[in-house]
Amino acid sequence: MKTKSIHKWICIAALSLGALFFGVCACVPADMVYADTGKPGETAAPQEGDSANTRTNKYDGYFLYGSNMQWLNQNWRDEDIADILTGSERRGWEGVGVTSLRPALYEDFVETYGYDIRVSAFEHYERAGAKNNVVFIGDRPSDQHRERKQYIPGVPSESYENLYEPIWDQGENGTPVNDQNYYALYVYNVALRYKGYVKFWEIKNEPDFTYAPMRAESGPGEEGNWWDADPDPQLLANFHAPIQSYIRMLRVSYEVIKSVDPDAFICVGGIGYASFLDAILRNTDNPDGGKVTAAYPYTGGAWFDCLSYHIYPMYYLQKWSGPGFTYFRHSDAAVDAVVRQNGLYADLLKKYGYDGLKYPAKEIIITETNTPSKRVGEFIGSEQSQRNYLIKMAVTAQQNGVSAIYPYSPWDFKELSENGQEYDYKGFYGPIPAAPGSGELRMHESGIGWRTVSRMLDERKYDAAETARLNLPATVGGGAFHSAAAGDYLYVLWAKTSRDLAETAAAAFTFPPSMNVTKMAVVSWDEKETTVAGGAISLTGDPVFIKLNADAVNKAVTGVTFSRAAEALETGDTLQLVAHVAPRGAANRKMTWTSANPAVARVDDLGVVTAAAPGETVITVKTADGQKTAVCAVTVRVKPVSLSYILLSASYERMKVGETRQLGVEFFPANTSERNIIWKSSDSGIVTVDKNGVLRAVAAGKVNITATPAGADSKAKTCVVQVN
Repeated sequence: MKTKSIHKWICIAALSLGALFFGVCACVPADMVYADTGKPGETAAPQEGDSANTRTNKYDGYFLYGSNMQWLNQNWRDEDIADILTGSERRGWEGVGVTSLRPALYEDFVETYGYDIRVSAFEHYERAGAKNNVVFIGDRPSDQHRERKQYIPGVPSESYENLYEPIWDQGENGTPVNDQNYYALYVYNVALRYKGYVKFWEIKNEPDFTYAPMRAESGPGEEGNWWDADPDPQLLANFHAPIQSYIRMLRVSYEVIKSVDPDAFICVGGIGYASFLDAILRNTDNPDGGKVTAAYPYTGGAWFDCLSYHIYPMYYLQKWSGPGFTYFRHSDAAVDAVVRQNGLYADLLKKYGYDGLKYPAKEIIITETNTPSKRVGEFIGSEQSQRNYLIKMAVTAQQNGVSAIYPYSPWDFKELSENGQEYDYKGFYGPIPAAPGSGELRMHESGIGWRTVSRMLDERKYDAAETARLNLPATVGGGAFHSAAAGDYLYVLWAKTSRDLAETAAAAFTFPPSMNVTKMAVVSWDEKETTVAGGAISLTGDPVFIKLNADAVNKAVTGVTFSRAAEALETGDTLQLVAHVAPRGAANRKMTWTSANPAVARVDDLGVVTAAAPGETVITVKTADGQKTAVCAVTVRVKPVSLSYILLSASYERMKVGETRQLGVEFFPANTSERNIIWKSSDSGIVTVDKNGVLRAVAAGKVNITATPAGADSKAKTCVVQVN
């Protein structure tokens, strides 16, 4: 994810989308798949289905209304950030309608704090309704695993040592991957623990980030372009290593993650340049210039099944014309810029055979995008244009085959009244308080709009045929979205804007006579609802949501579900259960909560479960509207009591040869569950000790008998035994 200044260079150089140029595809036939050996010249027997050139993986879920995560300070946990995005009834946070999140699992972080460090946070995301999350990995290798070679003198590589060691071994170290391939081991460990919570794995964040964007934007034949020659490691500011090493990371990620979770998607991580994608698609992971060999049979397209890209359209809303620029800074032009860029990527993938015919097509997601809510310099910027851009982009993305959008960022870094850079004003919220509850959460129009489009189009899919039936004029944008559960359509329409720095527009639209429209329920971007008689409507530049022949868009409750069917707690623990009402735009969302056995676990009016005693119970939630119910099985176990210290029954004993004696242990606190003691004699030829602390004197001499609580060496106690 971005920092506040990471894109300062774009405003200077990224002034046009540029042209798409194609290289020569160096692919081998799809049935030639070789198992990785990691060493040039070594080839294993061919195996079917090993790559994205043969394995088909299709995301058929609903569109994901996502958000990036953002660290503020130690007062805000990741769970808190998730709650202000998804919403928390208990905490009084309505949220901004987010259904999927984009956190990170950095290697140096999990190596330092343990690979389980974020498991509880990801469990919270799921309960809160954030599913099919996208997580980027591969950034920030730990010091001990960072590649030692420096491709630029004095500048550390951001790749991994031993990246070209074999990916797999025979399980000699307890894992199926080769533990000496540090990146493979890291990927295996995070995938194994987080596979149930992650749908898309991004391999590095912005691997093509550069402070020399003109090189990346240049076309074939121009000096330093990335179409004719591979990107110079010196210019890849987030990687500082060759493109072949990045493809190797894709390959390792693909093989390892697919072995753990075959349904996951491996994504090229948040790129910004078509020329970089071309370099991936024309090279293999062969360190010898990306050549195709028996050990490296596939170019990079074989090792990912999802393209993730970043685009900030504020940099594309001008055109050079004579003595200066002509500007078109409005939300529709911003959407059009993204559509053009999306088309460049899609066409490039097809050029290399990823069209669903020769090779399986790739999924596409946008993991960073937005426009600022305040004008900075020459850029677009207002709350209205930002809100309209995000709503229109959610609609248009689905029309163009994009499966998810993750706006950046959750909140502004500065107040609108303060001077700053364009990236300071891209949040759903204004700057948030220093700690939860210490101040007001001030939601921007963009947050309200994102929540509205998410609620209105919840569990609906874009319908191209129904949209074509509308026969929309050139002055009107929008589309039709179908609900399989409800069996109806919802239409999103707006008048297209065309004036620089203005969101004002007007267009009259009448639904076709064949649709027999007598009235319509209309919802605005802020969920204000009106009824319009007849089939004609006057549109503005602000999108509206329309249901035909209805008095209201917000329907009755059709169901309620829990993200998890079962939960396990320990005595004294509390857990916030979250019930998800369908549709999310339902008018009456009131619920009642009950526990089948309150003596085991009780539940309050907001779904907070408190574990009281060991046993099992069932928590039931019932909606006031429609009396829909959902249940969650809760198991309560005794909470383990940690051991503070132990004492031995004696610190010094005298024994005679042949004598036996019991050495006792006293535990503090007495009710601790950590009662496993490991006994050891410093010389079993003098005194032996069994697993229960029974001593037997064998010969004359002096020994130390040590009692160590399992896993707590610092709490060990010793008894000196003298044998006469």
